Amino acid sequence: MRYIRYKALGVLFFIIPACICLLPACIKDLCAATVCQNGGICVNGQCTCPAGYEGVDCSNKWNEKFAGDWQASDNFLKDSLHRFYTIHISQDTARDSFYISGFADTLNGIQCVRNSLYKFAFRPDQKIDSILTIKSGNGTMDADGRKVTGMYSFQRKDTIITSSFTWAR
Repeated sequence: MRYIRYKALGVLFFIIPACICLLPACIKDLCAATVCQNGGICVNGQCTCPAGYEGVDCSNKWNEKFAGDWQASDNFLKDSLHRFYTIHISQDTARDSFYISGFADTLNGIQCVRNSLYKFAFRPDQKIDSILTIKSGNGTMDADGRKVTGMYSFQRKDTIITSSFTWAR
């Protein structure tokens, strides 16, 4: 009886440490086949991208989805004025921003900066021309990338005017 007890204890002292040592070898490395670009880090088999990059493998710049021509419309909140024009968005060299050409039918470019995956803000206090200054603004792209909506405020001489906008592809 004593012999059986010692044998059982011996087996337990062998099996338990063996299981503890071999168990990690049974756990699958979820990141073994995952390659993340641009400094992304694999966590549980999925890439976590640094600011300014997105996509399954972090290979897309955030600002790429905004690039191109858009049909813009502004609706001024204090009156019924509705304006239509075309804008062109180009990627900035910084991956967290982009430039708008032709904004509000002006020649000067306007810079926008990233807030989150689909949201951006107008860089404040940008001079559009000799009498107009963008004071603030923000926009949100819909999930399918075909429409952007938002609001901005600009100053014309001593008056601040707010407008909602829609951009469509």
